Amino acid sequence: MATLSYENILQSDFFKFIVGHEKKQFFMHSYIVACQSKSLEKLINGDMKEANDRCVVWPDVDSDTFIRFSQYAYTGDYQAAPRQTRDHTAIGEPSPTESNFPSQKITRIKKKKPSMFGPEDLTPLKDKDLWAQFKKLYPDAATDQEAETNAPEDDFSVIFLSHARLYVFAGCYDISALKVLCLRKLQQILVKFTVQSLRVRPLVAEVS
Repeated sequence: MATLSYENILQSDFFKFIVGHEKKQFFMHSYIVACQSKSLEKLINGDMKEANDRCVVWPDVDSDTFIRFSQYAYTGDYQAAPRQTRDHTAIGEPSPTESNFPSQKITRIKKKKPSMFGPEDLTPLKDKDLWAQFKKLYPDAATDQEAETNAPEDDFSVIFLSHARLYVFAGCYDISALKVLCLRKLQQILVKFTVQSLRVRPLVAEVS
């Protein structure tokens, strides 16, 4: 586990992110972004233009996914999209588990030399090893979940997509712990609710 320095976070400058086709602007402390992975550390502290400008443009990252990433970076957890019915009425979703900011609970896969910009970086996992690592970290992740009855009109696509898009984002920037967390949350949903088979194929097509 790694504990991020509250002092270092507050003393670091803000890094600007311009995301999505709407070009929404968001700001995060540079220190906390750099601590997430080697790729993001290079983005924040490297020799690229973005590091010098303290700004990056991510047109392919939607704002909701970015907000979930920032929520994870600051708290160690994130809130998925709320469950809806087919008429797009939100049913509601519980908030993520509270954590003591800025402590971030991370299980180390492999120890490396300390980074000059923050805590040790996580060693990126190959996709084929990720599920095995997930089962090792969370062998009983969903055993305490009781199945709930849900109707065919319940629309889980927004929930699945919120996890899937964040998983893809984490894969692009080698945030292994976030990838595992996304898989854990997806597994809990699949165990807890009945997925209507007619709605699965369009969902898979949209993610791919």
